[in-house]
Amino acid sequence: MSKKEEIHQATIKVVNEYGLEGATISKISKQAKVSPGIIYHYFDTKDEIIKSLFDEVKKSFFNIFSDGEPLKQPILDCYKHIWKQIYRYGLENPEKLLFMEKYRNSAYQKDSEIMAVSSFLRQLNMKNKQAIEEGKMKELPIEAIYTMTVGVSIEFVKLTLNGNDVFKSCSLESVADAVCRSILTEQDGDCNAKDE
Repeated sequence: MSKKEEIHQATIKVVNEYGLEGATISKISKQAKVSPGIIYHYFDTKDEIIKSLFDEVKKSFFNIFSDGEPLKQPILDCYKHIWKQIYRYGLENPEKLLFMEKYRNSAYQKDSEIMAVSSFLRQLNMKNKQAIEEGKMKELPIEAIYTMTVGVSIEFVKLTLNGNDVFKSCSLESVADAVCRSILTEQDGDCNAKDE
């Protein structure tokens, strides 16, 4: 692992413990077991570390979505794939997921920033518009779609990580199906189901 990666890993731990505002170069250097001078060799400011880290985590987060080419699937299957991938990613990378949530809900985040840099999200947004025009998907703001799908998956990750057996009475597949149908019109939801 490079020094930059070590600094990123330390920053995730510090941010998750103290929050974005409470994270300082001093705390990051202590967690990384390097001098503040080493950190300043790689980054000019704490903000630069945070933004650089977010870019790295975001890449790994969005890379999981392209596996299986969900954008080529019908809209319901596309969102079910995304939902399940987020759930799996969150279980495998809880610290990264928590960091992303803290970043997304902070002053650092600008909605246009993510859309501008993510080819996947741009293509998904185009797929959403097409599904809305075809009457397959409810006409909702992207923030509502995010909250109703991705947000729910993240909440299920948190429940699971806290020891709740959220799938004792139903399967991951059935929950993903029910959640993702919430953004579809009833007509499309009834005819587009397919179990994996």
